[in-house]
Amino acid sequence: MARKKKGSLELSINAIVIMILAVTLLGLSLGFIKGLFNKAGSGLNQGAQEMSNMQMDELEKSGALVSLKERNMEVKASSPYEFFIGIRNNLDSDTTFGIGFKCISKQGETSGCGTSLSAEDFNKWFQTFNSVKIGKNKGKSIKVKLVAGEAGDYMAQLVVCKDGNAPTNGNCNSNQEYETIDFYLT
Repeated sequence: MARKKKGSLELSINAIVIMILAVTLLGLSLGFIKGLFNKAGSGLNQGAQEMSNMQMDELEKSGALVSLKERNMEVKASSPYEFFIGIRNNLDSDTTFGIGFKCISKQGETSGCGTSLSAEDFNKWFQTFNSVKIGKNKGKSIKVKLVAGEAGDYMAQLVVCKDGNAPTNGNCNSNQEYETIDFYLT
């Protein structure tokens, strides 16, 4: 009888040791994997910051008021598409700019972008700030995410208004248009 008790005691001590080792290895593994993901995430942020900086440098060199590096965007329907726009304030004071997007035409449609796509619906395809304040003689790079859309080839327009209001139906209030840039979505 005494041997059975001793054997069962040894078995439970071995089980406890094995459990401690398993939990320790699990913790180390999770810490290692978390570290890998943190490094990958910081690399993506650094890449986006470099793109933003490059765009601002290009905007300053060109003397343009607004820049959109990609004019022909091939977008996959299943995933969001990110791009940057640059705005340079050459007005006499700090200014809040309104930002919006306008559909000019859709390939195969006889009337602009078709009857089923309103200007308001088209603008909702894009996620960005409706307005952004920029200091006098300064520039800013703004990240835009295209999150929705209908299949097709579109000619579109980035619209920047100088009154701080996002464009209504793709148009600024009277005499408030700062700059527009045409681009293509496929």
